[in-house]
Amino acid sequence: MSISPKRLEEIKTIPDSAIDTSDIPELDDHFWENAKMVKPITKNLGLNPRPSTRIKDLK
Repeated sequence: MSISPKRLEEIKTIPDSAIDTSDIPELDDHFWENAKMVKPITKNLGLNPRPSTRIKDLK
């Protein structure tokens, strides 16, 4: 999903007080006690220093 630069600027100017968050539950201490940091797995598909390696081999 993409967003136009104009719409992004409109969103940035909305004050926090105008955003309805009543349907989002508060995160209590129990949530944070069990929360774990998960680092996403990324694949570098940039320039390949070894031309003999094909992108399909990186999967």
